[in-house]
Amino acid sequence: MSYSSTTSGVCTISGTTVTIVTTGTCTIAADQAGNGSFGAAPQVSQSITINKANQATLNALSTLTTLNVGETTTLSSSGGSGGGAVSFASNNANCTVTSGTTLTAAAAGNCVITATKAADTNYLVATATVSISTSTTAQTITFGSAPSIAVGGIGTLSATGGASNNAVVFTSNTSTICTVSGNVVTGLAVGTCTIAANQLENASYSAALQVAQSFAIAVVTYTVTPSAGANGT
Repeated sequence: MSYSSTTSGVCTISGTTVTIVTTGTCTIAADQAGNGSFGAAPQVSQSITINKANQATLNALSTLTTLNVGETTTLSSSGGSGGGAVSFASNNANCTVTSGTTLTAAAAGNCVITATKAADTNYLVATATVSISTSTTAQTITFGSAPSIAVGGIGTLSATGGASNNAVVFTSNTSTICTVSGNVVTGLAVGTCTIAANQLENASYSAALQVAQSFAIAVVTYTVTPSAGANGT
């Protein structure tokens, strides 16, 4: 008995071993020669459907998996089979994928990136995922020089905040010693005035940690100038 492939573009045969070349219909012919008593057997054939195979395990990769809002990372993949192109997509708006493999953290939270390696002639589509954590950037408030204030006097507060562009807001933690309106502090009584500074968050930056500045409210001092007597003394 001898075997041959009538569809060598799809499969080949050596002896009794069939090798798959690609998807499609593989047809194997079987022949048996005659002898002194028997004539050659009519050729018969058998067809086999060759389906696409599953790809090898695909891995989705990211240079960074924890980012602050506005930061970027590069996506890539490993594994898989065949010549299908790989594409990446985010499951939500916390991450955006541009230029094919560049991920940008757009908002705080988490996202899942799916890598998809397309099917080709011989292989089915394959997917894999990688999780990305995104968070807002921290802000820091720094006070300027403390004002010098006496009871009944006023002074100006100064502080710089983070990049959220939200205003730094001042409040008095010692309202019996001093009060504050905007950035103007008024001394009410002798003692230590403590001012707290806060800055709100936005989509890219977290709220700043509250900081405080303390300074003294001084006693009012007066300079007395004696008047001259009638004799000039």
